[in-house]
Amino acid sequence: GVYQNFDKDLCSVLKNALIQVDRYKRLYLVSPEPGRNRDIIAGFNKFSKTTKIITGIKAGINTADIKKGDAFIVPEDRELVEIIKSVEANQWQLGKEVGILSYNETTLKSVIAGGITTITSDFRAMGKSIIEMVTSGKREMLENPFTVIDRKSF
Repeated sequence: GVYQNFDKDLCSVLKNALIQVDRYKRLYLVSPEPGRNRDIIAGFNKFSKTTKIITGIKAGINTADIKKGDAFIVPEDRELVEIIKSVEANQWQLGKEVGILSYNETTLKSVIAGGITTITSDFRAMGKSIIEMVTSGKREMLENPFTVIDRKSF
């Protein structure tokens, strides 16, 4: 099988992006389905223990609570849209005054709001690994690579 280590991946991404993270006063993980995002929450909590930035987990987005200096890690697209709408309504600059780091690359995220920074499993590598295992008969467990696609939102 091929798997993604959400816990380790998110913590590593955030540690490697400290310059970007330090631009913000507060960093929130938006997780409307905590049971579904258990490993992501664990990685976020690990990172939170290593930083001086104010961190927190939000069950959803209330646009009135979004402030300049906030950055959001957003696993679900519904919350992503609400944050972008709030940033635009307040005429804030995405990636400077409010940051967004979204899960799972899609072509839409490459164009909306000037481009959304994403953290994503390398789905091509995953497919290649699975094909190799099936065609060769290999039985193993592989951790799939995790990548950051850096755009102007974070």
